[in-house]
Amino acid sequence: IGRPSDYATGMWVGKNNNLYVLTAGHFANGCSKIRSNELSLRVYKIDDYNDLALLESDNLTNNNHIPAKLPSKAGIENEKIYVFGYPRQTILGKSETSEGEILSLTKKGDRSKIIISGKLHVHSSGSPVINEKGLIVGSVHAKATRWKRFKERLRVGVTSEGQNEAISIYTIKSFLDENNVDYLSVNKTEKKDREEIISEAKKYTIPLECWGKN
Repeated sequence: IGRPSDYATGMWVGKNNNLYVLTAGHFANGCSKIRSNELSLRVYKIDDYNDLALLESDNLTNNNHIPAKLPSKAGIENEKIYVFGYPRQTILGKSETSEGEILSLTKKGDRSKIIISGKLHVHSSGSPVINEKGLIVGSVHAKATRWKRFKERLRVGVTSEGQNEAISIYTIKSFLDENNVDYLSVNKTEKKDREEIISEAKKYTIPLECWGKN
C-alpha cells in the first residue's frame, strides 16, 4: 500500500449516467489497462500529490453501479472505523473488512490525510474508510511499515496495529470538485451495525486489477 500495485479497490462516484471510479493514484499511475471483472476502465485524472485517481469506462450498460454518498463532515478522533475492500484475488471478488479507529484527523498538521489504526491487508489501496454511521471519512493511502510499528512499540510500549494513512474526505471532495464531478451527498447521524455498513459498501465498491503498465 502506498506503492505501485496490481490490485486495489475503487469506489463509484458521480450521479446518473456521469459515473467514475475513485481509487488510489499510485495504483492507477502507469497502468494502461484496468479491469473489474468484465468491466474495462481507463485513467481519467490523477492527482499524484494527494494520491487520488478517477477512472472512466464506456461500457456502463446496467444498473449495478451505485455511486457512493459523501458526507459533509469528517469523522472524529477515537471513532471506530471499518475499511472495506478487495485486497486479495480481486477479480474473483473476495472481499475483506478491517476494523480500527481514527487516531488523528491530521498528519503532522496536514489535514489532507487522517491516521487510522487497524490491520490492513496488502492491496487495500483505495478502499473506503467508513465510520459507525456508515459515512465515508477517507480512502486508504498507505499501510504502516514494520519499522514504524516497531518504533511505535518502543515509544509507547504497545502497538495499535500501526498508524495507517488515509486520504481525508475533504481532500476527496476537493479533487472531485476540481474535476467537475457532481457527486451524491449525505448527512446522517444515527449509527449502523457492522453488517449494514458492509452491505452498503459492497454496492459502491469494486475490485480493480491492473493488466498493463505503461
